[in-house]
Amino acid sequence: MENSMILEMQFPETKIRNIVTEAVRAEFEARFPKENKLVPRIKAANQMGISVVTFDTRAKEGLFKTQKVGGKVFISENELNKVIEGNRYGK
Repeated sequence: MENSMILEMQFPETKIRNIVTEAVRAEFEARFPKENKLVPRIKAANQMGISVVTFDTRAKEGLFKTQKVGGKVFISENELNKVIEGNRYGK
């Protein structure tokens, strides 16, 4: 611990560099959140406590957004959590 204080006194640019690096990292993460995982519709319907047909119907009605990837339908994990937490079809 004493050595790190000595280093900080001798090399204040290191401390400044660390502060700037952390600030830039925090700003970057705030502007560009980590990529959202996609959940297959069958698993999502199961977690919501509804059938896959009902899932498809509700998605077409615009109650939540889905994405097609390679011919398969997915819902983002964030969107799924919003639906479940909002008690729309959640268990």
